[in-house]
Formats: sequence, structure tokens, C-alpha cells
Amino acid sequence: MKYSDIENAIEKENLTISAVDGFRLAATLFRGRTDDEPLAIIAAATAVQRSYYEKFAQFLAQNGFHALTFDYRGIGSSRPENHKGFHAEMHEWGALDLAGVIDWITAVVAPSQILLVGHSVAGQIFPFAKNNHRVSAAYFVASQSAYWKLWNGKERATVFALWHFSIPLATKLFGYLPGWVLGNGEDLPAGVAREWARWARHPDYLLSHDVSVWKKFQRVNIPLKFMSFTDDALIAPKRAVQAIASWYGSADKEYRHIHPKEIGAKAIGHFGFFRESFRETLWQEALAWLKTRAFATAIYTKS
Repeated sequence: MKYSDIENAIEKENLTISAVDGFRLAATLFRGRTDDEPLAIIAAATAVQRSYYEKFAQFLAQNGFHALTFDYRGIGSSRPENHKGFHAEMHEWGALDLAGVIDWITAVVAPSQILLVGHSVAGQIFPFAKNNHRVSAAYFVASQSAYWKLWNGKERATVFALWHFSIPLATKLFGYLPGWVLGNGEDLPAGVAREWARWARHPDYLLSHDVSVWKKFQRVNIPLKFMSFTDDALIAPKRAVQAIASWYGSADKEYRHIHPKEIGAKAIGHFGFFRESFRETLWQEALAWLKTRAFATAIYTKS
């Protein structure tokens, strides 16, 4: 059977899932080969639609998992007709949206295990989900603290300008953050962009949100893997990824910093991990880690 035939055979279902507050989120479920397989949530980066992760989700569904992608409120198919006047904040992506997705998966799919593959902001908002204890393990790709002093050189100047000038001015002028301000992303609700920038101007980043956030990070006690890349200096430099990894309380944490040449690639960057060209390298490495953690958790649960 050709690969394209296998891809077409994956059962894909577009859904609407209720966030904790009832907000309707667009999602897609990719069903694995058997009903009793673990499920991997793929949580997106800021200003990225869930469709970007479809190939990776199909890959997981072909290799022992169910997979689910979703759009945060204000993004992709979960966005309003007009962002002006639409209320949303970044911490709600974890506290309301991701938490609602976990609730829905638990009640409707009821998989043997729930795991998370989180891109960028997903590693920041995961602790805000009160039910994150239902997740057995998390694999974070280029998740970082966005405090501007964690950058160096010209990249520091760029992110300083973004947090202190570009986002405050653009959201005031347009009533939302146009995607072109970030380069090539989705438009963001003003409240999401402003909260993000406010955190990033503070040395403690989102720990400054309120006094409980540090405890939320410390309470996470599951296996974690953090990935960063040498050619991701503008969005998730090594120091910024190490900073957020240090906040998590889990005793089982792994960190890997990859140069593209290690896997025979010219570039990876902030978004490359989820491109299909890495099916035989980065994806296989992630799959092996997820399978090992899912199996270990299942054995522990049964014992």
C-alpha cells in the first residue's frame, strides 16, 4: 500500500468542543487503528491554526495513537467574524480552552492515556489547565519564557521592540493584533496580545500573572521533554527554553538542543519540527519518547 493510501485511510473527524466556559472550539480528531490506543493532544503555537499540525497528527494516528488538534479561541476556525471587541486573554487558552479539551477527551474518547505535544506557547499555558494531572506526559517543542532579556544581540532588540512598542501600538490602532506584525501569523485578539506582551516585559514572564502561577508549574509532576534548536534564536533561544523548563516541578525532565546538521537538515527553526520532511528524524524521536511514556504509565496504572 502506498503511503498516500495509508494517509487517506486515517479516520479524521472535525468537531466542536466546549471550553470550560462554554466557548465553542474547532477541533479535529484523528483516530488510530484501535479504540484502546492512547491519545496525543497537539497544542498549537501562538497565532498558528490547527491545520498546520495535520500531517504530524496523521503520523501519530498511523503509529499507535489517536491525535487531536484544536484552535484556541480567537484563532483559525475558533475566531469570531470580527476581532474588534472580542474578549480573550492568553492564560484562558490554558485555563479554559486546553482544560475543556482535556475534559472532552476524558468524557467522550476515554483513551487509555492522554499525552500532550505542545508547540511554543503550549508549554507556557499547560499549567493553567486545572485538569492537567490527567495528562500522562508532555513533549514541548520550542516552548520558552518570552522575557526579552533572555535574548541576545539583534534578536534582543527585535523582541524588545515587539513587546514595548509594536504590540501596544498595533492593538490600540486596530483593536486587535494583525498577523503581519508577527511576520506571517494569524490575527490575535487584543487581550491575548496585550497579556502576552505584558508578561514578556516582566523578568518573571507569566509567573507575574498572579502569585498562584509558580505553584501551578511546581505541581506538574509528569515526564516532560523539552526541545530547542540552534537556528531558533529569534523566537525560542536556548536560554529562554531552559528558563521555562526550570519552572516545572517534575523530577522527570529531559532537555535536548539540536543543531540541524545532527539530523542531516539545513534548517529547523521555530516551526520546522512539524514539517513532514522530518518524518524519519524528529518525528520518529518524538514517537519513541511518547510510546515509551505511554507504555510506562499504563504499566504503572495497572500495577
